[in-house]
Amino acid sequence: MGFRPTFLPLTLWLLIAISACSAGRQEADQAGLTGETSRDMPATPLIKKDIEVCSTEQTSYLDIDDNDRLSVGDTLIYTIALSTNKNCSSPDGTFYGKEELIQDLGQGQNGDFLWLTSFQGHLVLPDGTVQARSLGQVEISAQQVQAISAAAPGPVEATIEDLLPVAFTSSLLGTDKAYGGTVGTMSFDDADRDILQIELFQRP
Repeated sequence: MGFRPTFLPLTLWLLIAISACSAGRQEADQAGLTGETSRDMPATPLIKKDIEVCSTEQTSYLDIDDNDRLSVGDTLIYTIALSTNKNCSSPDGTFYGKEELIQDLGQGQNGDFLWLTSFQGHLVLPDGTVQARSLGQVEISAQQVQAISAAAPGPVEATIEDLLPVAFTSSLLGTDKAYGGTVGTMSFDDADRDILQIELFQRP
């Protein structure tokens, strides 16, 4: 398929870092984590878990501005089956994700289209729910751009690799059950592309 992660230019990384810090501080302020209490965050995660990424169950493309082409503001909505017990024959979790195109970065040397995206979603696991949010970049071939545009509005074919960049770190906010009152991060296992690693810390 045509989505491929790429390294971002230095200036873009700086913009992302500034945005991420701003968003993170805003969330921390809401959670009461700034100021003195932020220094009280424990060094050891309260919850550390490996989650196997099994398969894409459904992907839909929304042409927000109804211009019949992939453009800023358009959104991919998808559902991915997960397993917390490394048994993808019987998944016990689901990731509901949304990826919005927020900046057109032009075309790469190979002619593929580059997009900065806003990624967010919910991991619904047997022992609770966790919110996820991050920024990332996707690279979409001209052929895939045409296929996606032709599908709007409606389902499109996409693999997990199409939807989740190889290298990314997402901020997490636990919302209920075992994860209530926690914050943390999610990223891929360096040695295994099919494993998402989550670390959650108790908020002070």
